[in-house]
Amino acid sequence: MNKLKTLIAAGLIAVSVPALAHTDMMSSQPMDGAMMMEPVKNLELNFGMDVRLVKLRLIDSTDKPVSIGFSPMLEPTRGFSIPLPALKPDNYRVDWTAMGGDGHKMTGSFQFMQH
Repeated sequence: MNKLKTLIAAGLIAVSVPALAHTDMMSSQPMDGAMMMEPVKNLELNFGMDVRLVKLRLIDSTDKPVSIGFSPMLEPTRGFSIPLPALKPDNYRVDWTAMGGDGHKMTGSFQFMQH
């Protein structure tokens, strides 16, 4: 019976450790769904743990990418601030991909409106 308990405990630990190594984006600026009256000068993405931001795309309402000169980040950190060019009034979508320390890729997106 003790061997079974030990085996179950070891299995639960093995399953939970990879889950702890992954994180999602905790916040962004602009926030998802925001209507920005002032010009958005930077995209800010904040994660729950250190990650490398490996892909970031800003897409306008016609599904065209906006050139932001993004290069994948080499050093992991929790917060990223990416300068933006002057944006015309439009709806925008931000698509991001981050990589955790274990090599696991996480993806997400958020949208905002620039007035």
